Amino acid sequence: MKIPGGFKEGVLEATGAVLRIPPLGRLLASAGGRAGRKFQILAYHRVLPEADPFAIGAVTRAEFAAQLSVLRSCFRVVSLDRLVEELDAGGPAPGTVCITFDDGYRDNHDHAMPLLRQYGLSATCFISTAFIGTRRAPWHDVVLQAFKGSRLDRFDFPAAGIANEKMEDPAGRAAVAMRVLSWLKRHGPRERDALIADIVQACGAATEPQERLMLNWDEARALTTGGFTIGAHTVNHPILSKLSTEEMEAEIAGSRDAIEAQLRIPVRHFAYPNGQPGDFDDRCIAIVRKLGFASAVTTLPGVNDPGTSRYEWMRRQPWDRTGNAFFLRMLIERLSA
Repeated sequence: MKIPGGFKEGVLEATGAVLRIPPLGRLLASAGGRAGRKFQILAYHRVLPEADPFAIGAVTRAEFAAQLSVLRSCFRVVSLDRLVEELDAGGPAPGTVCITFDDGYRDNHDHAMPLLRQYGLSATCFISTAFIGTRRAPWHDVVLQAFKGSRLDRFDFPAAGIANEKMEDPAGRAAVAMRVLSWLKRHGPRERDALIADIVQACGAATEPQERLMLNWDEARALTTGGFTIGAHTVNHPILSKLSTEEMEAEIAGSRDAIEAQLRIPVRHFAYPNGQPGDFDDRCIAIVRKLGFASAVTTLPGVNDPGTSRYEWMRRQPWDRTGNAFFLRMLIERLSA
């Protein structure tokens, strides 16, 4: 049964549970004005067959399927292109959600795309172009791979405020790795890369992934026919605020230009690497506007409305492990925004 305003009720296929939209959901769906036109953007990175504590922002195939079931049953998923069109026309309709992926991991093609096709949903993949078609990995994955392969029981790196931390199991190594990543983000690219070399040496492990981690251009091209829009995410995935204005523009324009040259498609949307306060600034926003992008997304959590700047759209990372928890959080966020 169709619920006014775009919400629907039905069966959560991944769990077999019948979902009934509560009265609160009906109230939300029928809300008028700006409150009724709120929209959410989800920020994924990776979809894997099973959990991996050393994968950035990863969900499993089963978790992703459960979330897609909720999105198809209860919300209306549109592309970022469609969202911009609807905002220009006075929308969007209630219940609107956009799905996005960052960085350009190979598993977006291998695992995410087939599930999106199965559920008839669209998404945007923001890619960092220096790594596409190569065996290179983004700098954060170099660090994670070093800790994943390390056999140290403890890790000591005083410069990062880490003193003799336990790393006796994968969870412990992953926790230390995440602390190191947070610290590295404070540094500009040259200093960061020098520090990464020291960290890799301290871990005593190889950093090359056994398999190609990132998309190649043929796979990126396939995404465009499989329900994906391709967006820009810089060339080398730096923290933009750590760059000069000239370097910043080269990273932003360079990623757009590489995608357009390889895929022969317009690139209209941009994602700030890391996307937290301090990772991008007014210079970034001005450059994105100047280059003609239709939107830019952050990783600041929240719900957007027609008054939200199109160059600072908020996104939530969906780490819920069940479809029901995912639905409830999505609904509660809308109600509390």
